[in-house]
Amino acid sequence: MIGPEFDHAGELDHAGVAASARSPASAPSPPEVDPDPPITIGPGREVAGLMGGLRHDVSGPAGAEAAVRQANAATDAANEELAAFSYAVAHDLRAPLRSIDGFSKVLAEDCGDRLSPEGRTYIRYLRESAQHMARLIDGLLSLSALGRTEINRARIDLVPIVRAVFARLQRDHPDRLAELVIPAEIFAIADAGMMKVAFENLLDNAWKFTSKRRKARIEFGQTLQNGRQVCFVRDNGAGFNMEYAGKLFAIFQRLHTPDEFEGIGIGLAIVRRVIHRHGGRIWGEGEVDRGATFYFTFEETP
Repeated sequence: MIGPEFDHAGELDHAGVAASARSPASAPSPPEVDPDPPITIGPGREVAGLMGGLRHDVSGPAGAEAAVRQANAATDAANEELAAFSYAVAHDLRAPLRSIDGFSKVLAEDCGDRLSPEGRTYIRYLRESAQHMARLIDGLLSLSALGRTEINRARIDLVPIVRAVFARLQRDHPDRLAELVIPAEIFAIADAGMMKVAFENLLDNAWKFTSKRRKARIEFGQTLQNGRQVCFVRDNGAGFNMEYAGKLFAIFQRLHTPDEFEGIGIGLAIVRRVIHRHGGRIWGEGEVDRGATFYFTFEETP
């Protein structure tokens, strides 16, 4: 779930550096930078910068409100274009991947006895890689779909949703010993379907990272911070180094190796998308081998 990182560092040759050192006044002027460049979302596809069209006088309440409306409209348009593009790319990649996996399977079944052990190993690697990429694409499609789904807010009790997800995990893994700590009720103004998706990923995450504990302990609760409701999901699992907390919600970024814990690194990115759609924020705290806690809020209502 490694997100792109950009490093725009300028470079000068040795002669240029020496000349600048001898004569500071002759140093070249920095290049002009467009403060609001267009957003590229694919080959030949761009949308205007988020501030496009806002370079006018916004003095006074009316001007400021108009600027905010335009900025929101530009952001919504960019998000729609990005969602549509990621969906198209992900959808178009699935068919060739199915072909790669399918023909590799046929090759192994029909010609496996004529292949060397090394050749059969290569085919297995090929199929595993194709299947892994298919899971990545499914994750991208899930993330993209959340950006297009209409949100229907209502006052709902989150506790039954969490209990249902936890019960499903217990049914799927009857050999696991796990405890759910949860209050009688926690209400929020939220979309029930989207919150089910969020809790499925949060509890799946907690279940996975407590798999090496004799008894897993997963807690859902709420607290108050500065007078505001903050919900949390806490576990007693592997935890993480807070130095890398900034990578938790990036797509396909993982803080543990596949040998330690399986996964593709999309779950927390999906949770963040759900919480952001609700106008809230999410963050994580943890300590290596001492568990993790994920806090999230909802948009404040009057």
